[in-house]
Amino acid sequence: MGRPIVKLPDGRYLEWSEIVDAPVCYSVDREEAVAEWGEDRIARADRWGTSLLHRTSVEEMIVANRAGDGESNLTIEEICEAYHPKNAPADA
Repeated sequence: MGRPIVKLPDGRYLEWSEIVDAPVCYSVDREEAVAEWGEDRIARADRWGTSLLHRTSVEEMIVANRAGDGESNLTIEEICEAYHPKNAPADA
């Protein structure tokens, strides 16, 4: 189990935990993503949707997510909104 990078439909990136089946950070733009996780991982995410070597799509990655309140399942659009930095708590 790892922490692949997921490229969201809004063009932002986040780190996903395969253990908790949810993002472990707020999304970042491409420049921030490359600085944080490296060009190779981001290039894979650009090409396949995730940085996993076995070419897992974003849809496959999030199908059983627990990213919402009370570990509820969110749609990809809801993940984009909930994990956008504009929605981060002021003390985050």
